[in-house]
Amino acid sequence: ETYLMISRREEDVYKKGSPKALFSKLKYLLDTQPKWLAPAYVMTKLICTIPETNSVINGESTNEYAGSSDRVKACFFDELAKVKYEDANSIWQSTSATTYCRIACSTHLDEQTKFFELRKTIKCQIQMGWWDNPAKNKGLYKTPQGKLRSPWYDAECERLGNTTAIKQELDIDPVGSDQIFFEEMRLR
Repeated sequence: ETYLMISRREEDVYKKGSPKALFSKLKYLLDTQPKWLAPAYVMTKLICTIPETNSVINGESTNEYAGSSDRVKACFFDELAKVKYEDANSIWQSTSATTYCRIACSTHLDEQTKFFELRKTIKCQIQMGWWDNPAKNKGLYKTPQGKLRSPWYDAECERLGNTTAIKQELDIDPVGSDQIFFEEMRLR
């Protein structure tokens, strides 16, 4: 079986030694499995092969023909909101015949992205916020307005320093992540 991982730039997919690259993360996952579960694998530039199961994971950068003419079990799109709408739309369309399973992962940028459009229309979604992370939700509390916060969140808000970054990076708020003219807290 073949799988495909797509990210904005080739070095975001494969760059030896870069913890940011998707293949470095894949290598980490494979290397940290218990011995009885860990498959032997061969990783070269943009290709990871697991001979035991005859599986292949290919990597590709976003380009207008990414995934075209391929046939894969699943396709993973990394940081789709960061890809120009026209390119992301073209890639999403071109991979419709590539696989029945397309997984888009991203942090919101604003409402003018393919990721935002997909989030409004796709039925199967998994949202993973900081509040689900035990290391970040210690001391979790609700404000009188019902907003979840924690000491970690409060420190991150202070560090980020502006409402747009907070909404985009912490709150999973696609509407609020778009640039606003007045700071929200000052308007209240």
